[in-house]
Amino acid sequence: MSRDPTGPEPWEDESAEEDEAYAPLFEEGQPCDLCGASEGRVGIDPTCQGEYDGAPEIACYRCLGPALRRHYEGMEGIAVVVEPAPGFDSHDYYRVDELREYDFLLEDIDTISWLLLGIGGDCDVCRKQSHVLWLPADAIDSRLPDDAPMFVNPGAEGRFLCGGCVADALTNAYRASERRLLQVETPRAAMGVLVPATTD
Repeated sequence: MSRDPTGPEPWEDESAEEDEAYAPLFEEGQPCDLCGASEGRVGIDPTCQGEYDGAPEIACYRCLGPALRRHYEGMEGIAVVVEPAPGFDSHDYYRVDELREYDFLLEDIDTISWLLLGIGGDCDVCRKQSHVLWLPADAIDSRLPDDAPMFVNPGAEGRFLCGGCVADALTNAYRASERRLLQVETPRAAMGVLVPATTD
């Protein structure tokens, strides 16, 4: 899914516009922005491809946990977070009020909206207030179809997590990736969903 919901103007080259929309913020082999000593493995983009304020940074696996905790421990919004399977190379965030602009099917929008209603009780790990419903990877169709609902198993057993605990869960999931480089986005102070994706 493109971050530009409007598409190119009639006189613009669509292929060039698409290349620009998917231009990577990070490169394989780029050093970690936090320690400078190791190869960066996870690029963290709080701007969601320039849509919001923030400074993207790339972290090695050793620095990843503290980096994600800085983004998530002060989390004000709520989100459904689908665990990324090892084959995905990006984790993309969408606010619930913009899902139709990005061509999510109505079935998926209804599912996400329903799932968000359950968030706000105690974190299943530390008993702080939850901000996230964490769903396993098999909650969605790994093929990410455009013409069928993505959420094929929304009733999969999930966990309600606070910001700090979801940062820990994401750290473990990202470290298990089969990819040399991941590009991941972080939730905003709103309601939304964080779903795995591929840039291949």
